[in-house]
Amino acid sequence: GYGRSEGAPNLRALTIPELADWLARLLDHENIERAHLVGNSLGCQIALAMARRHPRRVGAMVLQGGTTGTRVVPAWRYVTGLLADAFHEPFLYN
Repeated sequence: GYGRSEGAPNLRALTIPELADWLARLLDHENIERAHLVGNSLGCQIALAMARRHPRRVGAMVLQGGTTGTRVVPAWRYVTGLLADAFHEPFLYN
């Protein structure tokens, strides 16, 4: 579903709680009882949901650059922040 691909038919994106449950199933599959989690951006929300839904499965957590979603911060604040930050980035930075 990235770039110009059509993506998989009849699939929908998983919710944050569903992604946390998927992570718990992955740990089960790999026979990992407890894991330390590192989340970046959206991964922070998933790690927090994992800790909330499966607290015994989570050791330490490192959260970096967490997103909050539009229920906490309105979209216009995100856009304003992106525009303000853009002036501090090198012109050729991709």
